[in-house]
This record gives sequence, C-alpha cells and structure tokens, in this order.
Amino acid sequence: MATLRVDKLLELTHSFVSDHIGYKFVEPVTFDLGRVFSECEPSQPIIYLTSGPNEASADIRKFATERSSSLVLFSMGGDDEILMQDILLQSMENGEKWVLLENFESAINIRSTLKHHVRIDQEFHKGYRLWIITAPTQKVILKNSLKFIINNLMDLMNFSSRRQN
Repeated sequence: MATLRVDKLLELTHSFVSDHIGYKFVEPVTFDLGRVFSECEPSQPIIYLTSGPNEASADIRKFATERSSSLVLFSMGGDDEILMQDILLQSMENGEKWVLLENFESAINIRSTLKHHVRIDQEFHKGYRLWIITAPTQKVILKNSLKFIINNLMDLMNFSSRRQN
C-alpha cells in the first residue's frame, strides 16, 4: 500500500517536472521590476500582495535609486494618512516623487486614499508612480492596477497543507 505525504508533494512534483519536462519549467521566475515599470502607465498603481517577510520595499527603494527618483514611504494605519494624501496629489500633478504605501491593508479609509485613481478625468504626470505593499485582504483594491503576488516556498507548502485539513 502506497502513501502520499503532503509535505513531500511539492518536492516530488518539482523533481518529476524537472526530470521529464525540463528544469526551465521549475526554475524560479526572475522578477524584472524595470520591465514592469516600463509596461505600466502612471495611472496604474503597482501592487505587491505579500505574506510574511519579503524584500518588496527594499527592491522598490533600490529601483527608485537606480532611476534617480525620489521615493516617499508611508506606513498605513497611522495619523499620516492626511499628509500622505497631500503628497500623493502633489506627486500626481508634478511627478517629482514616487509614493510607496506599506501595510496598505491597515489603511483607515482605502476609498479616500485612492479616490484620484478611480476618476476617469484625472491627469497623471508621466514621472508619477504609486507603489502599494499589502497583505491579502478582502478590501477591494483598484481594478486598473498591476498586481504581483509574492510568496515564498514555505508559504505555498503551508497553504497546501491547510487545504488538505
């Protein structure tokens, strides 16, 4: 009688695909932030859906430095949301700064934070970019945006084992 162990399933699948189809189908995908940036419009926020520790904020800061762009960082859920909205509006108009909103799932009022991104007639400076880092949430986050899911291997394995129980 054979037994299928859930904790070994990912490893076995990886080995099978690598052996029979080729390693290129299991090697990690390289994430090219420059390519993503060049393919999006200033009106499209770039949203990272993350769970657990990650390097998203550091990657965005490094990319802003490489592009010689000024980056303003806000951690949501605090008293800074009014100041953040002022800087967001100024940046949309003059393009001097990129805005990074971390912990977006903690935002007190998401609708007012992103109200300018839902207006059809809103103008965006070509140098403006809005970056959002958030944990998965039930709150609706802009349909017209680029969304990336960042999971590490252990998150996928834990998700797989939770689904089995």
